[in-house]
Amino acid sequence: MSTATLERPSQTGTRMRHLVSARLRTLRTVEPPCGELFDDLATVFPSRRLGCSASTSLARRRGFGFDARASATASLIGAGLQSLDAERRRIVLEGWHAYRDHGPRLVGDSGCDIRLGRAGFDGAERVALLAWLPLTDRELAVYEGGLFEDAPAHAVALLVRPPTIWSLAEAVAAEEQFPRGRRFTPRRFAAIERHAYGRIRADHLTRLRWAMTRIAAQLPTAGLPVASATVAAGCALVAEDDSRARAVAARQLARYASSALVGAYTRKSGR
Repeated sequence: MSTATLERPSQTGTRMRHLVSARLRTLRTVEPPCGELFDDLATVFPSRRLGCSASTSLARRRGFGFDARASATASLIGAGLQSLDAERRRIVLEGWHAYRDHGPRLVGDSGCDIRLGRAGFDGAERVALLAWLPLTDRELAVYEGGLFEDAPAHAVALLVRPPTIWSLAEAVAAEEQFPRGRRFTPRRFAAIERHAYGRIRADHLTRLRWAMTRIAAQLPTAGLPVASATVAAGCALVAEDDSRARAVAARQLARYASSALVGAYTRKSGR
């Protein structure tokens, strides 16, 4: 599929952008409580959040430590850290420590949920907002020290918003087939990825490549040349290589089925 086809505007898309813009104008952003799991990157950046008197990161309390058990996002980032030699790992961790983090946190929970005001969103609104909201410098800054520079598809896999690729029903079905425990486990995540490969259809890949086009259009980002180059390379790989596209798509179902949003939905519905 060509870039021109991906970027062609539609009447439905235009109406949705107007709906989203109007919704954003009526809402006041609200920071979630300190330490809440919504913020995937709290274990990465040790700086203080706006309006929060306590550090939001275990990294601040442990020097340059990193808790890869905190969430799916932390586990995937931790795997990337482990693939680096000691010197490159030190550079990445020091870069995180020095980064001047600032809010607000609009997208979180492995890219599966949003926090805008106190009003709730139905599924269609959530997906529309996740597709519309741009990346933040904070999301890209994870890669500025060289993380995933040699494996850029892994970087973009953490920037895609899973609900824009898979439906809630598909994520809930995966959650039910692979019930979660009290904490995130890489074994369950990997099992869901394998499960996802058998369920990827052409429309999943079409949506993924549209997401890659949208991410690439936001690059480069001022002040983040290494991260911009890494993410741009990842977008190009996914656009050109079906096997990498399928791997990134499968990862999105595992992220979605590992999210707090899907866990809460499953508990609420009594499944």
